[in-house]
Amino acid sequence: MPCSQISAGSNRAASKGALRAAVDDHVTAVARAALAVRRVEGDIVEDLAERLTALVADHFVALRYVACGVAEQDEAAMTIFDTLTQLCRDQLAELQRRGMLRADLDLEWAALHTVLINLGTVIMEPGVSRQLRRPFLTKPQVRRWKEATTALFVSGEPRQGDR
Repeated sequence: MPCSQISAGSNRAASKGALRAAVDDHVTAVARAALAVRRVEGDIVEDLAERLTALVADHFVALRYVACGVAEQDEAAMTIFDTLTQLCRDQLAELQRRGMLRADLDLEWAALHTVLINLGTVIMEPGVSRQLRRPFLTKPQVRRWKEATTALFVSGEPRQGDR
């Protein structure tokens, strides 16, 4: 059922409203746990890639709920989207502070790109699975997605000499 079809009727609306608030709180807590800035021993890029991948793989339905709601301009979903973007912005700012990012990186768009690639994959999963000719939500495909997405963010697509 599309997010916009959540109806309002007396007690039933109150129950649905409470359920939606609980779901929104849960999704926000999951996102905060996955994306909070933290001290990492070892490869910080791999750590962040693993956390983002786990967020998508383990909380796919919740993220689809958010993506659907954002597409329909649902205010609660927009607030979760804001939280996801801010968490990514905070993480990127920490990486930049540590000298791990280009000085000229547009942090606003870098954070948005991170959220958009993840939510875009979630909302477009039927098309993604169709193009892959196999379900996206299998361990090999999720791992492949993680590796391709990490390479895109870390290295870009063009070879250095081709720019």
